[in-house]
Amino acid sequence: MIHAVTANMPSFREVHFRPGLNIILADRSTTASVRDSRNSLGKTTLLAIIDFCLGSSITNKSTPCVPALSGWEFTLTFDLDGKKIQVTRSVDENHLVRVSGNDLPSWPVPPNSDCEQITFHVDSWCDVLGFYMFGLDRRTSGVSFRSLIGYFLRVNKDSYDEPFQFFKQQSTISKLIHTSFLLNLSWQLAAEWGNLAKAKAEVRILEKAIKEIGGDSADCSLGALDAKRVQLATSVRVNSQGLKSFRVTPNYRDLEQQANDLTREIQKAHNDNALDANTLKGYEKSIASENYLGEDKLISLYRSARIELPGIVTARLRDVRKFHRTVVSNRREFLQAEAQNLRAVIKDRTNQLATLIETRAKLMEILRTSGALDEYTKLQEAHIKQVESLKSIEQRIESLRSLGQKGSAVRVEKELLFTRTVQDLQDRSEQKDAAITFFDENSRFLYHRSGVLKIEANPNGLNFDVNIPARDSHGVGNMQIFCFDIAVAQLWSSRDKSPGFIAHDSIIFADVDERQRAKALELAKQESNRLGFQYICTYNSDNIPTCDFSEDFSVEDHVVLRLTDDTDAGSLLGIRFER
Repeated sequence: MIHAVTANMPSFREVHFRPGLNIILADRSTTASVRDSRNSLGKTTLLAIIDFCLGSSITNKSTPCVPALSGWEFTLTFDLDGKKIQVTRSVDENHLVRVSGNDLPSWPVPPNSDCEQITFHVDSWCDVLGFYMFGLDRRTSGVSFRSLIGYFLRVNKDSYDEPFQFFKQQSTISKLIHTSFLLNLSWQLAAEWGNLAKAKAEVRILEKAIKEIGGDSADCSLGALDAKRVQLATSVRVNSQGLKSFRVTPNYRDLEQQANDLTREIQKAHNDNALDANTLKGYEKSIASENYLGEDKLISLYRSARIELPGIVTARLRDVRKFHRTVVSNRREFLQAEAQNLRAVIKDRTNQLATLIETRAKLMEILRTSGALDEYTKLQEAHIKQVESLKSIEQRIESLRSLGQKGSAVRVEKELLFTRTVQDLQDRSEQKDAAITFFDENSRFLYHRSGVLKIEANPNGLNFDVNIPARDSHGVGNMQIFCFDIAVAQLWSSRDKSPGFIAHDSIIFADVDERQRAKALELAKQESNRLGFQYICTYNSDNIPTCDFSEDFSVEDHVVLRLTDDTDAGSLLGIRFER
């Protein structure tokens, strides 16, 4: 229970709270101008001060840590572990809190030892509050005092968007964990669903990465990739051995040109020998056919010549015979000399051919067992590309196998976790039914219709939802938050460790029908008195649904502070300032 909020400045309007319903009322005076606003009177600031003394971060937009309040200190008097204590936090030295009281509890976290007063660093102070209000210790992970108190003390405007969140960017899994904790369900299972969601996200990231590695490859199955891996590995092995045995000849291109020149010379020599051999064959044939004419043929030839050329042929037959022999002998000598020359040319050329062929053979052997540097470089570059392709495929195969294993593990874990969650809800049916019943009763009190607090397990995790059927949905969303928060307070009122209070800003009553606003305050009074928790709310006086209250309910009986806009002194701080 909260007893009081005070400050070290005389202008501050001290607030003293009572058990049960407590209303901070903001009045608009008849003399105030239209420019005056109750929004700056300090309704929300009061809740922010309570939150500040309970360890809120100074980065919070609603914190009173602003330059205009330098020198201010705020003190919250409240019950902790059944003992009445005071905690003071300074705007200037906001990293520390001072604790005092006649009967202090034992500290689960030791206070600072270098101070005469009992002081805590704000983080340690939150650990103390978490221990005594929610039973947390430093080993508790996933929930904290600051996150849980946000459901009992809704300061930020974003906390009124839905029942299960206390700030706007709160993750779904955080909502599940904290709602489970508040409803006395297994928040650890909710945390496991969060871990499973992370594992699913990792699988999706891995799937995307594998697709990016594969590019536009149509067949990226494990079998197809494995077959390609074997083919590439064989090719890489063969090429690697070839590169190891590859000898680079610096003048390889010159030797290659010499071999080509020798080939052309050898081909020309072969062609020349063939031509000369044919000519020699003709000579030898002519030599063989060059014979002397017989006596009869010669006489016949001689007679014919005299008959045909009687005035010309005057030589004797003996002279003719001698001339003929001379002609034949000369021709035969000529042909034999030519043949002899050709044989010598062919022989010399053949010897040269042998030399050329031997030289070319040596060059070809060098070329066969060696290579040029540019060829080696190209072979090496091709080999490197193959190695990279092999590594890429091996990586994809490993990723696919890992994906398969992770995917299977996630599916198995999902099924097991779903089964455990269903069983846990069955085992905690009493707690679950109590929360559902409280929400239903609160809804019927406000709307005379049953509201639904849905708590279920599905294959994708835990699911919480609220719904109050209403013909007119005007402001019903705000009342769903109200009914849920009251249900949480009802549940925690029976626990040994509890905050002992719940607080709402006036925003929760905005746009709510008058009858439901009246009923909400009456319900808060009824249940806080019945179960012993404290309900604190801020309200604008002109929104009080005076005509809709029950006869036995009086707002004035529960107003613990009235703020006015007629003068600065009527505000909470007694001053006006700009943030």
